[in-house]
Amino acid sequence: MIEKQEKQVHLRVTEEEWEILEQYAKKTRRSKSDIIREFMRSLATSGALNPTQLP
Repeated sequence: MIEKQEKQVHLRVTEEEWEILEQYAKKTRRSKSDIIREFMRSLATSGALNPTQLP
């Protein structure tokens, strides 16, 4: 069985960005980490990784 190695990400956000994340986490009853992971996965499916589709 192949074990996935987890990585850590540390980032700085403004107070306003933190509040947005906090409010969304409370509203959806999800962790901040889960919300950020979901956003990162969405980049792969949105075409954001394909430069020919960028504006």
